[in-house]
Amino acid sequence: MNREFGIVYNSKYSDVKNPPNHPLQGSRYLRSIEFFEEIGLLSKPNIKLINPEPATTDEILLAHTKDHLNLVKRLSERGKGQFDPDTPAYEGIYEVALLTTGGSLTAMRSVLRGDVDCAMNLSGGFHHAKPNQARGYCIFNDVNILGTILLNEGIQRVLYVEIDAHFGDGTYHFYKESPKFFTLSFHESGESLYPYSDVDYLLGEGEGYGYHVNVPLPIWADDVAFLYAFRSIFLPIVSSYKPEFIIFQSGVDGHCRDWQSHLLLTKRVYLEVARLIRCVIDSNKTKLIVLGGGGYDPMAAALCWASVINELAELQLDLTGYDDECEKEPYENVNTMEKIEQIVNGLSPFLSPENSSR
Repeated sequence: MNREFGIVYNSKYSDVKNPPNHPLQGSRYLRSIEFFEEIGLLSKPNIKLINPEPATTDEILLAHTKDHLNLVKRLSERGKGQFDPDTPAYEGIYEVALLTTGGSLTAMRSVLRGDVDCAMNLSGGFHHAKPNQARGYCIFNDVNILGTILLNEGIQRVLYVEIDAHFGDGTYHFYKESPKFFTLSFHESGESLYPYSDVDYLLGEGEGYGYHVNVPLPIWADDVAFLYAFRSIFLPIVSSYKPEFIIFQSGVDGHCRDWQSHLLLTKRVYLEVARLIRCVIDSNKTKLIVLGGGGYDPMAAALCWASVINELAELQLDLTGYDDECEKEPYENVNTMEKIEQIVNGLSPFLSPENSSR
């Protein structure tokens, strides 16, 4: 089945004006589109380019305070300032953030209307932003806005699964008391990577306890270790939770060429994760959107996002000739499989349909 697949993109996504040494640059979006053209992805009949509509202020206020919205607007007009040590302001950042956030909402609405079967916003997945704070390169938290709209639409079970190298703390804390928005995060441990702090074993609070599962990967985790964890945890959760809608944040900063993490993943991970998600949505008729998330090596991001689209849209493009060109070398010996087996075993009470912890 060749599903209709929408790619939400606008050339203004590249209007990011962070300092030249900042990891987040708009060139990653342009390089991805160029690569998609090179490999013939955009010429496939079931691929549809969709232009995003900017988010409205009312939509931003579903997940943010008015003070935060006004601060972003003010620093954008001023053209300088810092939201946090990692997140500078620049002229036009307000408009870029509205557009990229709107891209995620456009993807969601395209799927809900039936314009396409699945849609991916190349930007989006800005999971660190909090209601009153931009942080970790994230200005507005599009994930939290998406979830609020979906729940207001009457959807009872949304599964948010992220494979970004960084834990989505802004989204976890927004939904930690909700059983209707399940957050499942595979990320490098907070012992070695932002947002640091005690993030590794959070499971939700109150009515949301057990509906939030956190999988902290040790440094130097490779494809085998990651996929063992993903298969062991994602499939049982899908089986027991039975989501109506999946938001897949496909951050690719765990790639072995991306220096923003200590993970050693290749395109194989992104292909296989997308394949498993495709099998789930095919079997259960679950709706799906994809958000780009992190990814700071432009070529690695382009290759990994192409791999995700190739699998979800069933394009059968041959990407074997595109080498991952891994550059990171472990500087210490870590028994990653032993640690990941311990994590999976520790989470086993939360994975069965009879989960008494929920």
